[in-house]
Amino acid sequence: MRQRKLFTIVICVLLLLCTALTTIAVYQNRWYKTGEITDAYIFPKYEGERSLAWEEAVEFYQVPDTVLKSMSTKGLVETCLSYPLFASNMIFSNVSMYSGFKSTIREFNGLTELLNREDAGRILLNVYKTKDLGLTILTDEYPIFRLKYFEYIMSLDEILHMLSYDERNELIEVCFENLIIKDKTYDDMYSRDSTILIIAKIYSIDNDEFNQFVKSNPKVNTFLEYGIFEAMSEEEVGSLLNLIGVY
Repeated sequence: MRQRKLFTIVICVLLLLCTALTTIAVYQNRWYKTGEITDAYIFPKYEGERSLAWEEAVEFYQVPDTVLKSMSTKGLVETCLSYPLFASNMIFSNVSMYSGFKSTIREFNGLTELLNREDAGRILLNVYKTKDLGLTILTDEYPIFRLKYFEYIMSLDEILHMLSYDERNELIEVCFENLIIKDKTYDDMYSRDSTILIIAKIYSIDNDEFNQFVKSNPKVNTFLEYGIFEAMSEEEVGSLLNLIGVY
């Protein structure tokens, strides 16, 4: 499958860069900024003589509690998207990238706080609607992984339930637009699985027919839980995509 081939290529290239994620500098060009100055947390640059162990890096990049609680949700969204260790668990998970992402939620207090903000879904949707996939490539050191990380955030049940029914449908339309752009322009760069995951997770909230389909196709449920697209057979993938309108 195309997704499996792309995944293998991406992993081989980015594993060469993954060790830098524990000492990465603050990103200067942030495509996900809302166009206004926010109170986003500026992560410190680690300048120690030795590399940080994983537990030390996780602690080093926590947002101070006093800053976290007083930060606006717009600032918090930007903070979470600029988290220096955002891709590490995704890369090294022995289950799936989505499972690794969920580990990051447990480890990073910024994401934990984000899921407790009632307006987080709306603000994330606004950022997601205005992103430019081409600009992401030009201004981000890790565009493939950061976009996937962003889409994993968007796919969380906690975030989707913050949105109204109409907002979830709007999100689906944006996802369809992104899939078209990915296929036509960035087929060798961006994978489709995290975008499809958002759509499928919305269908699991709003569509009874979809939920009946999931009950009779356990591997589709595995995709919803772990984001493992390759676990499904080609027939199951085809049925899933047909049901949610992705071609």
